[in-house]
Amino acid sequence: MLPAFGFISLLAAAQLPEKTPPPTATKTAAAPAAAASPAPKYRYVVLPEGNQHLGSMGPVESRVLIWELKNQSDRPLSFRVLDTAPGVKVAEAPFSTPWLPGESRKIEVTTEATSFLGYQKRAVRLEPDDLKEPRYILRWDMVVRPEMAVDAANKTFGEVAPHESPMLSFAFTREAGGAAEIHLDSKLPEYLESEVVAQGSKATLQFTLRPSRLKPGVQAGLELLKVSTNAPRQPTFDLTLAWKLKLPIFAVPSRVVWDDPSHRTFQLTVKSSTGKPFKILEAHIEGPKRADDQPLFSCGPLPEAEAATQVISLQCGAELESRGSLFLTCTGLDGPLQVPLAWLPPKAAAKTQKQ
Repeated sequence: MLPAFGFISLLAAAQLPEKTPPPTATKTAAAPAAAASPAPKYRYVVLPEGNQHLGSMGPVESRVLIWELKNQSDRPLSFRVLDTAPGVKVAEAPFSTPWLPGESRKIEVTTEATSFLGYQKRAVRLEPDDLKEPRYILRWDMVVRPEMAVDAANKTFGEVAPHESPMLSFAFTREAGGAAEIHLDSKLPEYLESEVVAQGSKATLQFTLRPSRLKPGVQAGLELLKVSTNAPRQPTFDLTLAWKLKLPIFAVPSRVVWDDPSHRTFQLTVKSSTGKPFKILEAHIEGPKRADDQPLFSCGPLPEAEAATQVISLQCGAELESRGSLFLTCTGLDGPLQVPLAWLPPKAAAKTQKQ
């Protein structure tokens, strides 16, 4: 049996209220202070930055470019123009007084294309009175068009039938003002005709192709033409004019040349341009003959069947330089197909190649 005082102590302890810990104060983090704006690297700024591209300009055209210069410091700032490129003028008014703190002014620059041609680069240097500040370079580029221009330097008639007489023209324009004058300096072959038509600042050089005047075996050409003008900066133009004869039946090659004494036979291919079968009805050779009245050039048997491609054998018995022609009569062809033939001994062939 426990003592009385011990029992009372235990009972009192059981009836005491539980102690609650004091509340903990909640700390609220203070908002960070706004970061200060960084100081400008330089006291001034120029917009737009970088190189300005003007693109294409006429031969007497002028353009005005605008930049904006701002003093972003707390002190006045003056500028001067150190130098300018040829054909460039800078308005003086903005530079007459210093830029006040925070002030912006427009800089106006005029660039001229006169007396220049092709791709051009220009620049203007500005220097501030604060030696700690860098100089600034205004930059731009342009492409100056020529005073006299042609619509295209290389043209083609394309494929031309023997009965056609197509026309083609080169158009010249003098942009700088004044009448356009042109003259064809090249001598033309007999199958090509030309005419100059001038109307003020425009001039046209017209050509007419006459296939009926072509020499036998000539099936294509590239004409090199030189034209002079009254434009001081474009006094001459080099033009090319291509053409190709379109025949329903043609020979490959268009002419046959022997130049090796050890090879006297040649296989000539005759083709249809449309793929339609045809037949060689007759082969006739005109040319020199030997003392025994035998021809120097001869043709083997003709194919009997129709085909889109025919092959015939040609022989050459000449010793001295000789020339002749093969005439083929074919179905689907209005007139005979003429193929030039030639025997060129090695010395004559070398001379011909040099020419």
